[in-house]
Amino acid sequence: MTTYTLDFEGGTNGSSVSASGWTVIPGSGAAITYDNTRAAHGVQSAKLVPASGIASSVYVNTLNTTTAAIRGYFYFSTITSDDEWLFKFGGAGNSTDLIGKLNSAGALRLQDTTGTKWTAASALPLNQWVRIEMRLDLGANTAQLVYYLGDSTTPVTGGDSGTISVSAGTIINYGVFGRPNNGTYTTPFWVDDVRLVDSSASLIGPVPVPPVAAFSSTPTALTVAFDATASTATSPATVSSYTWDFGDSSSGSGSGPSHTYATGGTYSVALYVTDSTGSTSSTVTHSVTVAGASYTVVPASTSVATGWTASSGTVLSCLQDTDQTTLITSPAGPTNQELTVVLGALVPPTTGNPLRILINIDTLSAASGSFNAYLIEGSTTRSTILSTSIPGGSGSSVSNVATLTFPWTDVSAVTDWSALKLKLLITAA
Repeated sequence: MTTYTLDFEGGTNGSSVSASGWTVIPGSGAAITYDNTRAAHGVQSAKLVPASGIASSVYVNTLNTTTAAIRGYFYFSTITSDDEWLFKFGGAGNSTDLIGKLNSAGALRLQDTTGTKWTAASALPLNQWVRIEMRLDLGANTAQLVYYLGDSTTPVTGGDSGTISVSAGTIINYGVFGRPNNGTYTTPFWVDDVRLVDSSASLIGPVPVPPVAAFSSTPTALTVAFDATASTATSPATVSSYTWDFGDSSSGSGSGPSHTYATGGTYSVALYVTDSTGSTSSTVTHSVTVAGASYTVVPASTSVATGWTASSGTVLSCLQDTDQTTLITSPAGPTNQELTVVLGALVPPTTGNPLRILINIDTLSAASGSFNAYLIEGSTTRSTILSTSIPGGSGSSVSNVATLTFPWTDVSAVTDWSALKLKLLITAA
């Protein structure tokens, strides 16, 4: 089965319609153009501006099948007293086999090679979209012509042909919308969402309502659980597949996948769903933030709440209360997380003695790791301590304390002790 579709989206307003697989023949003095003044769906349709005595059509001539169905949405502002065809199926040599048309009263009429087979009791409504569908079965010699209001599934009126008379041969040509060359009708009308299906066992039906994608996320450290069960499809269709883009060059499927990111950060996660009719939703995108390993720095001793104390000619230091609740969380992930703490006024160690700062790095979400420590005055690094192990455990127990010992040869160069900062660069194991 082959399907040919024209939704007329994406064309430049006022330019001539063109589409792969279709032949567009507006005829001399007539026009078939993209138009954004009205649409059955989306934002554009095709506007047909007829010319008196000129045939205009859009067709496919490569069907080579014994059954075919066609659907189109039409919008008429007026219908003049003329006999115009809208759909046509043609057989071998492009002879006229079956025509769906409007009679001089604006009513639908089904016609075969012998004449009229069925006529609607009343004219098509004006200034609104109507969906017209036609089907031909050469094997059974039967046909249907039906119209609906918009996307309704209840026909306003329609008819079966009974036995029809058609030329021999397979269907090879049809006019999606058009008019014969003996017509005088020149009032524009519009067509949208045309669909042609060969080997069709039934009428096509309305444009399907696409499903709607929706999802939530629950991050735990670097792993995120996703839930897309809130996605919906219009009954009787159901959501049949889920397509995920996790924002880190990896993808997934299913209604509830779990994904683990290599590093912390904020990722743009996208989802679209497909329903049981094959219709696809728009893509929905959410930002998802995952955290790498997190740490907080607490005082080395609960007996020293603020400032610094001296003992045996050296300075024993701890971070002040204002810093002890600082939570280090880096969107870049567990590698090279950075915290800089302004130490405040210090009592310099006595000549020849090192500066010792006692800290506790509380491991909140990493079992182990190491850090580099930098003693900085203004923009100058005075001393560096590399690859110090992170103390195990949490809290302010002495067993969890790391002692940073900056040698006198480094700290003796400090000129403004009030400007000192301690920078920690933490790497999780």
